[in-house]
Amino acid sequence: MRTLGLIPARLHSTRFEKKLIQTILNKPLLQYTYENAKKATLLDDVIILTDDKIIQALCTAFNAKCLMTSVNCLNGTERIQDALNTYPDLQKYDLIVNIQGDLPILNPNSIDLLVESHSKDPTFPISTLCCPIDEASANDPSCVKVVFDASGKSIYFSRSKIPYDGDQFFKHIGIYSYTPSFLKILETLKDTPLMQKENLEQLKIIENGYRIGITVVNDQPIGVDTKKDFEKVEKILWNQNISLSQEASSPHSEKV
Repeated sequence: MRTLGLIPARLHSTRFEKKLIQTILNKPLLQYTYENAKKATLLDDVIILTDDKIIQALCTAFNAKCLMTSVNCLNGTERIQDALNTYPDLQKYDLIVNIQGDLPILNPNSIDLLVESHSKDPTFPISTLCCPIDEASANDPSCVKVVFDASGKSIYFSRSKIPYDGDQFFKHIGIYSYTPSFLKILETLKDTPLMQKENLEQLKIIENGYRIGITVVNDQPIGVDTKKDFEKVEKILWNQNISLSQEASSPHSEKV
């Protein structure tokens, strides 16, 4: 199964302006996401999609593949749909993985687990990830929760705590894998009442009778939506860099 990773990337953002070009250790946020995606062993290629010349120039600077898309795309899904319609070569892939550009510490293994799970059950037109969280996180409306059945099919996504009186909660991780044919169907789906109430695009899929495959992973990537999120990620990456520097400078024992 040929699989393509696509990273929709726009310059401007609502809560943290120009977040994708903010740098940590002299490297832009978007570059971290791209390099981690490239480490996924089940992606045949990774391409960044943008409508902005600044992002395009940045991609050139760190040797990332980049394609230009329409300025009229309202979200990442629309940007991917536009790219598939504009560039016929992208149609050769069996599976498309939508990777958010603001996930700089995403574990590449999580991408592989998503692709592997979707490949094993191609009856799902779309699949995504989730991870376990504590009850405090479950009560946070900015944290999107998901419940699913025993076969791994989504039941519902919500900003509210679900299940209400539960003892186990799962956070949705906004990475999706789709078949190109389902992306064409997705283009035709209209906004739905629950989607509008929760402000969650994936509910449009469920309300139209489709089910989303759910794969559980242990790692919880931090999506950079605010300056506070950026500072959390910055601290993690600085600590990782210190650890790597210490390993590189430590003397190796000689074999006798």
